[in-house]
Amino acid sequence: MVKLYLDTSVIIALANPEDAFHDKSLKFIREVSKLNIPITVGDPILLEFGKAIKRKGIGAAFTVLRTVEHHKIELAMLDSSRLLSLVDKYLSEKIVVAKYRFDLMHYASATLLNCSHLAS
Repeated sequence: MVKLYLDTSVIIALANPEDAFHDKSLKFIREVSKLNIPITVGDPILLEFGKAIKRKGIGAAFTVLRTVEHHKIELAMLDSSRLLSLVDKYLSEKIVVAKYRFDLMHYASATLLNCSHLAS
């Protein structure tokens, strides 16, 4: 079964009409939706909400949240110990260096949510 995981960068592009990738992201999501492909994002996005609030205020975080709801993107919650364990396994296998640990949280989330594709 095809299932798409979205990295936060795609959702932020969707939420911000001024983003350089807004139009392409919007077209992409519309095409995926036409195909009835489920779209999901894991709870690492919640950490990014916190960063957005700190940098741009709570309004920015609400805009992103409304975008998730508007495009019917499932916000899936994961067992944090399983998620962090898989991230650590990826790090031990030297998939990427520790500097990209946060990105690995999205990759691990996509894996644990049985997503066949990840868009970033």
